Amino acid sequence: MCYTCNNKYLFTGHSTRFNMTGLYAVLGLVAFIMIDTSSARSKYRIVEYNSKVTSWEEARDACRRSEGWDLAKIENRQENEALKYLLATECNNGGDGWFIGGKSENGVWKWADNSDMLFNNFPPVRTSINEARPTSTVINYAVIFKGDYQWGYVAPRPTPRMGYVCENMTC
Repeated sequence: MCYTCNNKYLFTGHSTRFNMTGLYAVLGLVAFIMIDTSSARSKYRIVEYNSKVTSWEEARDACRRSEGWDLAKIENRQENEALKYLLATECNNGGDGWFIGGKSENGVWKWADNSDMLFNNFPPVRTSINEARPTSTVINYAVIFKGDYQWGYVAPRPTPRMGYVCENMTC
């Protein structure tokens, strides 16, 4: 059994305590990061940029070569924060960021497994009231950018120098 799965649900049961103020809340955040980051190390495999994998599709294929793995599917704020912390502290080599499992067709975001993206951490987007509908399918891929570790998206080509984050889906 995967250590990540057990820890993930154990901590979720204590999350109501996190709403308290003062020192306890600060200590709770530190404990959360340590617990969840520890489990994130076994749940995620982070691959730095290399010139052999230059697209979201190639990154997904590389993840899926290992049974039970796919591009990362980040389902809540806790997973997002743990992954950001892991990227910031352990993965600062070359490249502009990392592909994750999100894919958009004409503005509708889904995960690589085709499930709806119920959680996202994209920055707010301003749209025009009179925005024209595209005449062809517009595809974008979710990424976490290096530097501020914020979500963003890139078009299929040309793609910045991206690594990728694989997730063990058997947990």
